[in-house]
Amino acid sequence: MRKVILFACILLFTGPMLFAAGQEETARTAEPITLHIVSHRVHKLVATEGAGGDVVAPFIQSHPQVKEVVWTILEIAPIHERLFREASLPSTEVAVGYVLDSYATPRIANLLEPLDEWQRRAPIEGFEDNFGEGMLDAFSVSGTLYGIPMRAASHSLGWNKAIFAERGLGAAPRTPEEFVDFAAKTTYRRADGVQVVGLLAQSHYYTSGVNSLARMRDGDYIKPGLKVAVTDDAVVQAFDIYREFYEKGYLPRNIPALQHVEKQRMAEEGQGAMTFDVMGKIYSAFRKPENKYADWDVAPYPLAKEIQAKYKFGPAQTAIWSFSIPKNARHKEVAWDFIRHLSSAESSLKMALNGNGPVRASVFAEQEFKQKLPYAELALQ
Repeated sequence: MRKVILFACILLFTGPMLFAAGQEETARTAEPITLHIVSHRVHKLVATEGAGGDVVAPFIQSHPQVKEVVWTILEIAPIHERLFREASLPSTEVAVGYVLDSYATPRIANLLEPLDEWQRRAPIEGFEDNFGEGMLDAFSVSGTLYGIPMRAASHSLGWNKAIFAERGLGAAPRTPEEFVDFAAKTTYRRADGVQVVGLLAQSHYYTSGVNSLARMRDGDYIKPGLKVAVTDDAVVQAFDIYREFYEKGYLPRNIPALQHVEKQRMAEEGQGAMTFDVMGKIYSAFRKPENKYADWDVAPYPLAKEIQAKYKFGPAQTAIWSFSIPKNARHKEVAWDFIRHLSSAESSLKMALNGNGPVRASVFAEQEFKQKLPYAELALQ
């Protein structure tokens, strides 16, 4: 009896303290979360602006604990420098980082959260049927998945319809020989004094230059099995064309120092006749209705006659971006919910309408996608 009374007294005096401690813990865990994202400007734009609308706002509305989503916008290399540096700390406020496939080296296994268990626990809808094996392999190390594909940056040949028309050309080139001929014919000084180059490119981004020329003849720098192929005829011919273009002025004279933002400005001002770039970017960024010389369209890569029976469309390269979670992130569960939301069929369609290159197979079957984006069929191929 005395023990019971003693225990009651202890509860009487400690109960309020325990209750207060519980309230403090609840308040702490219920504190509003700021979800920090590290990405490129285009990633934010396709998630928040355009014909498909803002797909992030519904996520915030369905997650009362998320006060806001804050985007840290950087260029490609700084994105990965920042993300990997944050992931090397004891903990980080960064919840989601965007990773390009060329940065998905074995190092990511030490820095990023394995995602297979999250996928088993709370799966992305239609995951197995919609995300290609090649894309998933690009973000896997020793069979473990570290990134969820979110953007397929498929390249095409961009051609300036206004400049082509002014130079008496009615359609995009279909062979490497036509490509060289058209570049010569569209390198000229416009009536308004602006110098136009046949091929608008920048040297530091290989996929928009020499490699694209090599693909016209089914060449590549590196082939499957990691076979280095830079001495193959197709690649050597591509370098020869690039050298000829520079010598004859078909390329910008400052190409060794030309950055992508400057290339985009030149495209917007109609200073180039052709370019290699992402289809969605050509349509969403390069086309400027207020400038009659910025009337861009997309076309498949020209094909050498000897491989036209092999390909229906030129074998353009596709860069893949993925969502990732730092291994030391504080809010992993909310981060995974964010990834699941943006990877859903509905969000993927809306982001595609905003200019994103879709990675879900289901998007290409949507009539709205086919009707609103003129390059939908080319992107699918």
